[in-house]
Amino acid sequence: MAPPGRVGLHGDGVRRRWVIAVDDNRFHKVIACFRRFWCPACGSGCLVGHPGTVPRIRAGLATVAAAVHAVVAPPLGEGLQEIEVQARMLGEPVTVPESERARAGTPRWNTLRRWVRTLERWWPSLTLVGVGFRTRAAAFVAAIGPGLPLEAFLEAAVQAHLRGGAVM
Repeated sequence: MAPPGRVGLHGDGVRRRWVIAVDDNRFHKVIACFRRFWCPACGSGCLVGHPGTVPRIRAGLATVAAAVHAVVAPPLGEGLQEIEVQARMLGEPVTVPESERARAGTPRWNTLRRWVRTLERWWPSLTLVGVGFRTRAAAFVAAIGPGLPLEAFLEAAVQAHLRGGAVM
């Protein structure tokens, strides 16, 4: 039972974590700050952060959108291989484990594939057709902003997320 009168959240410090962000078509590691609050009535806490950050992953929304855009074939995207996008994001050469090379024959980045499978979680009003990785990625880019330069595409992707769906 809540106490009578006004109950307000109390600030309880700041939490920081490294996030991969994109700017000028380059990926950078930056520190994202989240403000912690707690409720004196029930003892629950919450974190408040920038809307472009995604819970439980090291990449921001614009970074996810840029990575998906990079693997989609032209004219919608750049058409890079997944491992090349991973190397861009990490800023270092990527070594592919022997097990990955033996299983698929070509190197791939499983994190990007997982992001593409769950794009509707971050853009809830999107309905992407197709089950394949490349098909879903191309459908995402086409739904957000086909033919836009990368900077405009990323802005449209973040705005679509903030509005709860794709910009049409």
